Amino acid sequence: MFIQHTHQLNIFISLKSILFKIVSYLFDKNIGIMLQQCFQEFKQITAGIIIWLLVFPFVAFSVIFLACWKSFVLLYIKLKYKDGTRLFDSLGFMDATFVTNDNDFVCMIAYAFVSDELINLVKLRAHFDDTFIKDGKDSKFPVFHSTFATVLGYKFRMRVPLDLNRHIREEEYDEDTGTETENEAINRIANDKSNLQGPVPKWEIVLLHHTQKGRSTMILKMSHGLVDAYSVRNLVGILTNNKPTYRIPDSAKPRGLLYKTKIFAKLPVLVWNYMKHMKTLNMNIHPYHPVEDKRSVHPPLKPVWSKTTLDFRKLRQIWKQTGCRISPILMSLHASTIRKTLIKLGKWDGDYARSDGPLSCPLPAPNHPADQGNFCTHVSLCTIGIPLRESSRLKQLQTIHDRVEDFEKSEFSSAIMLMKNMFLDFFIPNFLVDKVKIDENAYATTFNPFIFSPLEYNILGARVTNLYFLVHVEGNMGAILTPLTRGDQVDISVFLYDEAFRSMDDADLYTKILHEELELLVKELEKTHRNGSIKEKKVQFLESNNGKS
Repeated sequence: MFIQHTHQLNIFISLKSILFKIVSYLFDKNIGIMLQQCFQEFKQITAGIIIWLLVFPFVAFSVIFLACWKSFVLLYIKLKYKDGTRLFDSLGFMDATFVTNDNDFVCMIAYAFVSDELINLVKLRAHFDDTFIKDGKDSKFPVFHSTFATVLGYKFRMRVPLDLNRHIREEEYDEDTGTETENEAINRIANDKSNLQGPVPKWEIVLLHHTQKGRSTMILKMSHGLVDAYSVRNLVGILTNNKPTYRIPDSAKPRGLLYKTKIFAKLPVLVWNYMKHMKTLNMNIHPYHPVEDKRSVHPPLKPVWSKTTLDFRKLRQIWKQTGCRISPILMSLHASTIRKTLIKLGKWDGDYARSDGPLSCPLPAPNHPADQGNFCTHVSLCTIGIPLRESSRLKQLQTIHDRVEDFEKSEFSSAIMLMKNMFLDFFIPNFLVDKVKIDENAYATTFNPFIFSPLEYNILGARVTNLYFLVHVEGNMGAILTPLTRGDQVDISVFLYDEAFRSMDDADLYTKILHEELELLVKELEKTHRNGSIKEKKVQFLESNNGKS
């Protein structure tokens, strides 16, 4: 008995010793990581302060000069224009990048709402008037009365009269004529700016009636210089009496003065690191062509688009089993589908395709003004490298998921919003904003992560059966994928502005392959799960949010 107790005691002491060593190792490892992070922070702050000290005389002079200039512009407006503070509103830095020198706009976002019955034009105008114009509501929604103006080098929103007969109109689609398909008609309307030229509000609603099928498609178009997609989502919710349940969360905690001071001190280093990151991605090189190839921009390419609907429950299943969020899942499907479509079209050159290509994703920033009724562009542009040659769909998905999360955790996004809040919107004049324009040869695969409501949409009693995103962009952009959720369905729109996609049939091939890629990803996940390589992660799914965006 004594020998048995002694043996048990020795085992206990040995286990305790091993546990102590494990805890000590982990503690020492964590301390080492923390010390390394602190040293890195110290280096960045020190380097940032040194750079600030070197450029301080120039920066101080520039800020004082621009502040005086902007103050003079505001005084000039107040003296020259009656009730100038009401007529003119300064255009933010991000909004101004979408407006040209002649006050035209370079980007227009549009949504197509396909209904199951015909929508009456007169009733729609009356409904819009009751919702946004009558009884002083126009002061709450100035976006519908806004155009652009440039005063002494600065861009402004200017209030102009609104004519609902001009801005809410209708067209008839007749499939018997054979001149264009319904998709082509929707695409033509979404890209038509002829009714928005001159000093008129930069938005429009067009009802496209398909009388033979007894239904209408409502196409809402707005200048990106007035709103971003998150703002439009809120406006659509008001128009259709459907309040979106998903809301961009505010910052977890208010950023204090110490944090802002640290970011400001590190700002030159953060900007430098981001410039190196963008240079590595090199958006001016086509990701699927030889390095020396430039995109053919003359004559201008004709954009093509296609639409389809995926089963959102399958995306939820992938999310629950992998822990990868919905947006990276769709980004990964986007990358795989482009690669496979180019192979099918004979446009893929495996010898020249890059290992990583750029993917841009506009992320609505926390504390979005649209939640308080102030509609504008309030985003942080996430640009990451996506693997173009990865054969394993799960590895590709995990890589994209990790890179998105790394960007979101980085301080560069905070730095951009800090600069915006501090001085960019107020100081930067028009001619400097124009320098931000992307090179005409720039190419980026783009993903818009804007989730709509899981509830049913209806317009004057007509049920919306499909909801699609369209975009008009001056110049070449590449491939843009936008998912819009409707409960257990997600409507997918793909906008292709690339010499590889010449027709609507090429775009339809993309959406066909997108379905195939989703099924293949599900099968690869099931196979890996059966082999025990992936442990299913237990996550709490919020139906109200349609999953993590």
